[in-house]
Amino acid sequence: MAVRFTWNSPPIKARVERASISAVDATNREAVQVCRSIVWVDTGQARDSINYTPATRKGSRIEGSFGSDGSAPHFIYIDQGTRFIQAGQFLARSADQCFPSFLARLAGAV
Repeated sequence: MAVRFTWNSPPIKARVERASISAVDATNREAVQVCRSIVWVDTGQARDSINYTPATRKGSRIEGSFGSDGSAPHFIYIDQGTRFIQAGQFLARSADQCFPSFLARLAGAV
C-alpha cells in the first residue's frame, strides 16, 4: 500500500493571509466604533477623527491600525492626558475590548 502526500502550501498561505486581513479590518472597524462611543465629546472633532487604516501585507506581517487621523490635534492630550487632564486612554481601552473578537474571527476563518 502506498501513501501519497500532497503539500498545498501556497493555497493554505493565501487562505490564512485573506483571513488575517479580514480579521484585522473587522476588528479595527469594531474598535473605531467602540472608541467613538467612549471618547469625551465637546465639539465632536476628536470623535470624528477616529478612523482605521485597512490591513495590508508588509513582508511576512499583516498590518492595520486605528486611531486619530490627525484632524483633531488635541486628541493625543485627551487620550494620553496632561498634567491638567486625566488620560482617557480611549484607544487602549477600545483595543483591549476588541482583541478577543479578533482572536475569534481569526480562529473561525482558518
